[in-house]
Amino acid sequence: MLDYYPRTLIKKGSNLILYCDNCGGQNKNQYLIGYLAYMVKVEKYLNGVELYFMIVGHTKFGPDGNFGKLKRKLRDENVYNITDLIGETGIVQTSVKNNFDITYKDPFTGKKNFKWKNWKGFIGEHFKPCTGIRTWHAIKIPHQTFHIQVSPSVTSPFSDYKIMDSDIEFEANPNIIVPEGMSEQRIND
Repeated sequence: MLDYYPRTLIKKGSNLILYCDNCGGQNKNQYLIGYLAYMVKVEKYLNGVELYFMIVGHTKFGPDGNFGKLKRKLRDENVYNITDLIGETGIVQTSVKNNFDITYKDPFTGKKNFKWKNWKGFIGEHFKPCTGIRTWHAIKIPHQTFHIQVSPSVTSPFSDYKIMDSDIEFEANPNIIVPEGMSEQRIND
């Protein structure tokens, strides 16, 4: 899903700055970092990326508040199907001013808005594991080299980390994953 955002909402050649929770399962993993390196170093879609992780024990930041408001609205409203969630009058967009929804498939027309890609398999095959990632709190991905720059804090010096080999040929793209969809039993229940 992350692939949809820069390709749709960010102008090609831009610099991207991301602030993330320090959660290994969600944001702080080699696949996210590999994907961002791919977008800068291979596709050259982005000019550069800076990735900053919150310190452990941080209080809340913007996205936390937005998720909280969405959860409260979900708890307080009747939701019977996906159409109650999406669109201009749906719970997602009315929960917070800057929330918006992007569905994989439009429930009215059946049109697919994006393709699921096997980024995890692709990144795992072409990029090196991020050894020491738990100690990184700031990452810069410049376009000039095959390295990324990592730092244990925003005030510490950055050091180079080799994320990919310089001789990798990228003729392939990630495989498309076709979601299975719902079973007949679930549709009928």
